[in-house]
Amino acid sequence: MILDGTSSLSEQLRLIVVIPIGVGSDLNQLPKSMLLTNGRQHKLIELDDQLSHNARVLQDPDRVVLFDNAKPFLRLLLAQKIDIAQPLCLKTLQLIVNPKESVKYLPTARTTEEAVQLAKKAIESLEALFAIVEKQYRQLSRLENRVLRSFASMEHHGLYVDRMAWQGLIQDAKQKMLQAREVALQNLASGQLVDLFGNCTVNLDSGKEVKDALEKVVGHSLYDTHQSTLSRLAHPAANAILQYREVAKLVQTYGDNFLCHIDVATSRIHATFEPIGASTGRVACHSPNLQNLPSGEVFHRCLTAPRNKSLITADYAACELKILASLSQDPVFLDAFARDVDLHSEVATKMFRVPVDKHQNAHLRQRAKAINFGLMYGMGSKSLARSLQISEMQAEELFQQYFKTYPRVKRYLDACVEKTMENGYAETVLGRRLVFDKATLENKEALGEISRLAKNMPIQGTGAEIAKLALVRIHRRLTEEFKEAFLVNMIHDELVVECQNQDASEIALLVQKEMEDAQLSLIPNVKPKADVHVGKYWQH
Repeated sequence: MILDGTSSLSEQLRLIVVIPIGVGSDLNQLPKSMLLTNGRQHKLIELDDQLSHNARVLQDPDRVVLFDNAKPFLRLLLAQKIDIAQPLCLKTLQLIVNPKESVKYLPTARTTEEAVQLAKKAIESLEALFAIVEKQYRQLSRLENRVLRSFASMEHHGLYVDRMAWQGLIQDAKQKMLQAREVALQNLASGQLVDLFGNCTVNLDSGKEVKDALEKVVGHSLYDTHQSTLSRLAHPAANAILQYREVAKLVQTYGDNFLCHIDVATSRIHATFEPIGASTGRVACHSPNLQNLPSGEVFHRCLTAPRNKSLITADYAACELKILASLSQDPVFLDAFARDVDLHSEVATKMFRVPVDKHQNAHLRQRAKAINFGLMYGMGSKSLARSLQISEMQAEELFQQYFKTYPRVKRYLDACVEKTMENGYAETVLGRRLVFDKATLENKEALGEISRLAKNMPIQGTGAEIAKLALVRIHRRLTEEFKEAFLVNMIHDELVVECQNQDASEIALLVQKEMEDAQLSLIPNVKPKADVHVGKYWQH
């Protein structure tokens, strides 16, 4: 995609512009037709049998196909068995170059003439963005545009769900919710909120009513009714309210609101993925959110494979800690990963100078683990104290001991903050930037948040880029070598593939290799490791 300045952008890229005709601003609506144009010739294509006659042009690996918002149309075309080889998305380029600005979509085309004019505007917008992209974001742009095919494929194929089993779990949860509600109300009945029949009338979904009733029961005022506050009360009513809230949230999130997304005919959920769903480049998912599912194995057993098929579940082992090791070049971290030992035990052993593993002095391993992960998210003494249930002074002493043991980690994290304050942005290995405006940088009250983001962005953002590169590599291999295998979900650094039973072992090795090669591509000085499981259901 390097321009030589001697010919137009569309000529150098063999660019085709696709403009939908006959739809509103909601791109989930099916267009009636599309206009294909290369700047000189225009061809209106109805989305029926005519589309198949143009498949060769659209799927030409040497052609770049430009969309205003690519992914919904890539998914639409996949339903027509057309897989675009080189999609290019204006929305994606805008999010890379100006992530804080609202994405500006082209107006809706109602006629062929309007579509021709919009195609010209699309090329003009592309030319304006390309000067910045080629100079500053070339690798990142290539990755983000290529991964669109992977997400479109995931949305198109969908995740298979055992609907009946899921409904059964929700029914059980509803029963537990009613039982917890009854116990809570019985324990609150000593208050004055009762009806003529002596039944407690407190609305457990109202924070104010719960607070008022609890204060009467426990005999003193409460600051709030948050989980931490109720946990400390150690009162039967508080315990029952906590249980009610937990189960009620499960029912509300994964009950009817979740089940309505399962296709009755196929038992599959076709969620929507947002490839750049956060400022770090992390992926988001909605309708429904398949990245935030119940953690219990009983629910994961419902996320299964159809008959004669298997699910391959793969995730990176300590990916973000390996990124921290690579960026900080801390010798202890690098050595632990090179020897493939448990980093948390290694860190705790060196910090506290006693033998530590998952069984011996396990509480010290837990402290080291909390610090290891907390540092990547800019955790301070208050948060660490709360996490480990220790005093702030003890938490501060732990940090001091940690940084004394691992000075390179501290130097790296401090340098992240300094560079961000100096440059006005934090960035990933591929150069994705989280930009702060001048007013924010000069606001002393915002320094803590800037510091947290400056430390987190390079690590979490690079992790997102590694996972996306793995997606691209795996999708390409599956498309070329296993026509009946496909990706069905992604949760940050965890990938799920559905395949035929007889191919599962071979594909598991393929997935592991491509994930580890993707990690090596971006952090080559740390030994990669992807954990892969093959089974009938999602093994998380």
